[in-house]
Amino acid sequence: MFQKEKFELYKEENELKLYIVNGYMSPVYYKNLMILALSLNEYNWVKEFILNYKNELPEDTRENIYMYCMALYEFSMKEFESSLELLSKIKYDELYLKYDSKVLQLMIYYELKSEEPMISSMEAFRHFLSNNKLLPDNKKDSYTNFYKFFNKIVNFNIKKDKIELENLKMKISGNITVLNKYWIIEKIDEIISK
Repeated sequence: MFQKEKFELYKEENELKLYIVNGYMSPVYYKNLMILALSLNEYNWVKEFILNYKNELPEDTRENIYMYCMALYEFSMKEFESSLELLSKIKYDELYLKYDSKVLQLMIYYELKSEEPMISSMEAFRHFLSNNKLLPDNKKDSYTNFYKFFNKIVNFNIKKDKIELENLKMKISGNITVLNKYWIIEKIDEIISK
């Protein structure tokens, strides 16, 4: 699969230190490589990477990116409480990190079956999306699609309409740009199999 080859190329770049720009590793590179490795279930590699390369990040964003990546790692390990605690320590001075953290928070509440905080966070995220004019259209579409499909799986989890869920899964599986697409599909499969 293409993802595995991409991951191997990233690892080679790391060994050769090709990631260095102005003396640091780009936070986007750090986060994207970690997300790619998590998608390949490279959990041990991810944890070592997060810890070993933290100090390669620019000082002004280091702690926030590190906390977010650790929160995402803990989420992947199904340590939802720990992930939520790490998210609470982030200072949101970077736009995409704020959005990504809100998405992760919704996913955590869903996994914990914390309905009240989840509904409240969903409403806050919806307002946040509609009021923010700084997001480029492609990013806004990705976050909006996540919200739209997340909202549907929350509602389908209550109604349990398997035919509608199958249709939703097919739609998401298409070429739609959706943040955390595979997580949403996994949740749909879980609802269908109940």
